[in-house]
Amino acid sequence: GLLAVVGFCYFVVAVLVVGIFLAQVSARDRDMFLAAALVAVLKSWVITPALISAGFALVSSFVTLENHWVPAFRSVLESMGQSAAADDAGLGPSYAETTPQKGDSPAAGAAGGGAS
Repeated sequence: GLLAVVGFCYFVVAVLVVGIFLAQVSARDRDMFLAAALVAVLKSWVITPALISAGFALVSSFVTLENHWVPAFRSVLESMGQSAAADDAGLGPSYAETTPQKGDSPAAGAAGGGAS
C-alpha cells in the first residue's frame, strides 16, 4: 500500500531530476553520463558477481583438491561427537549408511529410536 506509493513517487521524481539534468547539459556531457551509467551497471551486475563466483570456485577447488581443510573438519566432527573415520575426507557417514535401503520401513526405525 503506502510503501508502494512512496516508492513509485520516489521513482518518478528521480526520473524527472535525471531528465531535467540531461536537458540542461551539452550532447558531449550526455554521452559521458550515459557511458558512466552503463559502466556502473555493467560493473555491479556483471563484473562483480563474476569475480565473486570465480573466487568461490577457486577456494572450493583448493579445499576439495588439496584436502588442506580435512584435519579441521575432522576436529570439528569429533568435537560434535561424530566419527571422522567414516570416509577419507572426514565428513561423516557415507551416503550408503544414511540412505534407507530396500525393505527398511519408516516404522521400524521409529520403533527402536524413541526418546529416552
